[in-house]
Amino acid sequence: MVRVALTGGIACGKSLVGRFLHRRGVAVCDSDVIAHELMSRDACVTRQIAALFGRRMLCDTGAVDRRALALRVFADKQALVELNSITHPHIIKKWNEWLGQRKAGGDKIAVVIIPLLFEINNEKAWEHIICVASRHCDQVKRLRERGLSTPQITQRLVAQIPVQQKMNLSDFVLYNCSTVKALNDQTMRVWRAITEMHHG
Repeated sequence: MVRVALTGGIACGKSLVGRFLHRRGVAVCDSDVIAHELMSRDACVTRQIAALFGRRMLCDTGAVDRRALALRVFADKQALVELNSITHPHIIKKWNEWLGQRKAGGDKIAVVIIPLLFEINNEKAWEHIICVASRHCDQVKRLRERGLSTPQITQRLVAQIPVQQKMNLSDFVLYNCSTVKALNDQTMRVWRAITEMHHG
């Protein structure tokens, strides 16, 4: 089975590209969704986060208060490293289980959305890497629309490898700098190119 990683900068449109591919019938797994599930349902993960950052990081339900946690870790680089050391092994295990299920089910190709692919040095595990890129001003605008302040936006952007570097390390680049239709058209062109490489 051909494994494709979909990465890119924050607020560049990775989830949108994932939806385009899913609508086309492609098997897509979003590692952000895995992370959210772990922080709301996995007692092992929530216990470790509470032990490291304090019980105030948990909601009454026992799930992680992701907003409070984000405020804490994006303001402190070491805290972010420590959080990632808790969550990343679980996330990688989950997407590998999912890939195993897809392969067992007869899928020829599968996509995992991994925002921090290069940051966690996982790029060797994939046959193809697609990067979704945007202009810096577009990223800032979208993050502001999500309710983030200017300092919070800066913290999130500097916590990742620059988009240009991710583009250079990827096999394919999708530019999300005009319309949704334009991004969809690019996505379908790249997808055809990938599937043609493995045709038959």
